[in-house]
Amino acid sequence: DLAWQNLVHKHGAPSGIGSDSHQQGFAVVAYGKLGGIELNYHSDLDMVFLYKCAENGMTLGPRSLNNQLFYTRLGQRVIPFLTTNPTQA
Repeated sequence: DLAWQNLVHKHGAPSGIGSDSHQQGFAVVAYGKLGGIELNYHSDLDMVFLYKCAENGMTLGPRSLNNQLFYTRLGQRVIPFLTTNPTQA
């Protein structure tokens, strides 16, 4: 949600997802040991990002982006949240 709010503030919400700001049209699916919560030091992180929006749309903000680029940047910003150890923060 933090990554979403930051991008929406900067570029506006993607077109075609509805007017409800809680409908982000974005999901993270984890496979393998990450999905089974069996991570160890040698585990790799297998994740797939899924999004739903207008195919050729743009964000609805002052610094507009293509919807696909918006969701690409969202995925890039979500990864650090998922890989940071909260006990070391």
